[in-house]
Amino acid sequence: VIALNKYNFRYAISTGFIVDYLVKNKLIPPAVLVVADELEPGKGNKAYESSAEWIADGLLPWLRNHYNIFSQSADIILAGASRRGLVAAAVALDRPDAVGNVLSMSGAFYWRPKESGRFEWLAARYAAHKIIPVRFYLSVGKLETVISEENKGHYPLATTRHFADVLQARGYKYRLDEFSGTHDELNWQGWFAVGLKYLLGSSK
Repeated sequence: VIALNKYNFRYAISTGFIVDYLVKNKLIPPAVLVVADELEPGKGNKAYESSAEWIADGLLPWLRNHYNIFSQSADIILAGASRRGLVAAAVALDRPDAVGNVLSMSGAFYWRPKESGRFEWLAARYAAHKIIPVRFYLSVGKLETVISEENKGHYPLATTRHFADVLQARGYKYRLDEFSGTHDELNWQGWFAVGLKYLLGSSK
């Protein structure tokens, strides 16, 4: 499990405790958790491509050389919240050979590169792209409806639903949970556990 953003997944969310608890209670198989920072959309038009290259060709090979982790992409989860939730799905699309599962919480699916005039850029890419062997867990708050200068009305609840609709139409295996809450770590920690159980547990 690679969780993107050390503040969210090391300091704000007790991901190590969550993974240990799930493994100890046999809710998921033994797992290696890696918390890492990465380049992200919004910091350069092509930053998501750099993240894909770094994760697939840098981080994962290094981890396999140092730890006993699976070599198959189907056993790798890339997790993120907010903009990193978008990054996780973008990396999986570019490098399904490396990442076979996406765990996105409150993903910023409204985002678009500066060179694109179209919001929800990633949903459009998935709609047009050939189907890839990737599974998805998505969660979003029912109160994530804030309209900002950045999203121009493409708020997280609506854009996550749209992204899930695209996945369904294309035939992907996915799960979407909508929780009664807002865009914050207090909600994400519980849904991180749910996502891990869905992607690694008995439903796999």
